[in-house]
Amino acid sequence: MKKLLSVLSSFLIVINGSAISVACNKSDEPTQNDTENDGSTAKNKIEKFENFYTMGDSLSDAGGYKNIAKAIINKKKNPPKEFQNFENFDYDFGGSFKTDFMDNKYPSYTNGRTAAEWVNQYLGFTTPMKPGGAWLEDSSDGVGRNYAVGGARASFDITFNFREAGIKNEYMKVDIISQSEALTKQHKLTNKDIVFVEIGGNDFLEGMQQFQDGLSIPKFQKVADDAASNLQIALNNILKTGANVLYMNSPDMRYIPTLLKGQLKEDGTKDTLSVMVESMPSLIDTVHNQLDSYLYDETYKVYTDLKKKYKDQIFIYDLFKNFKDLKDDYSKVYKEKFNKDLNVTNNFGVDTVRNRTATNVLVQANNAVKGHNAEDIDSFFFIDEVHPTRYVHQYVGKLLYNYMEHIWIKDSKPKELTLDDIK
Repeated sequence: MKKLLSVLSSFLIVINGSAISVACNKSDEPTQNDTENDGSTAKNKIEKFENFYTMGDSLSDAGGYKNIAKAIINKKKNPPKEFQNFENFDYDFGGSFKTDFMDNKYPSYTNGRTAAEWVNQYLGFTTPMKPGGAWLEDSSDGVGRNYAVGGARASFDITFNFREAGIKNEYMKVDIISQSEALTKQHKLTNKDIVFVEIGGNDFLEGMQQFQDGLSIPKFQKVADDAASNLQIALNNILKTGANVLYMNSPDMRYIPTLLKGQLKEDGTKDTLSVMVESMPSLIDTVHNQLDSYLYDETYKVYTDLKKKYKDQIFIYDLFKNFKDLKDDYSKVYKEKFNKDLNVTNNFGVDTVRNRTATNVLVQANNAVKGHNAEDIDSFFFIDEVHPTRYVHQYVGKLLYNYMEHIWIKDSKPKELTLDDIK
């Protein structure tokens, strides 16, 4: 989701002088997963899960991008002549993304642990999941259980670039099919395991980029169709092992800072795109009805098809349909815990990728917007244009854990949906 601003900015420019028909708004329809999220459970429950795995993108990444980038650097570095005197090329996370946990070995796109890592803890695992993936097969740290990587898509793979190290367009092998293949190769899955799969946000952004070329809705739909097709292959790869799957789609983009007209630049002023959205309110409905909803519908069909075949092995947490309510509910819980209002409109900081210590280290960092104080970071729902802050992740982690327990575990013991202090 890191390219959101540039993608939507270009979209605004091309759509400003063009007319696009708007489909009927489906936002008032009942959520399609009401039955799954409210009462439906597996017929044959188990005592407990033996293993928990994660696949996805930056919402669940916990060291994936950093450690795969480091592995690529170590195996593929070939610096051009002007940079051959540099040593120890590296990739790191900094700013609000940097964590003291294990010396920043497994950083995330938030100021703490992700929801998936909270689920890992709630399930009783006492160690972090650690990243896994095709590039990490010979990692000295061992192969982990978290295959999610920032920027990952279902439609096709992403690449890593580091000019000073001589690395250009190196495939990271983290598309959803590659993640499923690496997971099933590196671990033996059983019917007592659960795999949490969340994906889709970066496919939406890629589709937006494709749409820009001639305002072509079919080009967006091609990306969405590829995403759905590959998602079906990946989920089937997991399900045919006997493992259980909880699938979560991407959020409704109407409720992120940019389309809420609240995205801020590093200097504290409102981003140009958010200002433009204010003058073009019809844009929001166009993006939602013509594009975002198409991706949702196609990927939801994948779930319903697999549900018919695998039945109680797969369920969905429909983030797309539930995102607004989730934000509203979390805001109330936050107010009860901290006795202050939550900022659900603006971003706390801005993400950058910059060289540090001359040119041998690339750093993915989140830096506070001017006027925002580090001690107030948790009073924001969003740490940047799309990613939640750490207490939001904790809350969602409890939601997901309770749902998993409700579906699959005998004598489940749900977590209270309150916020626990994070040290």
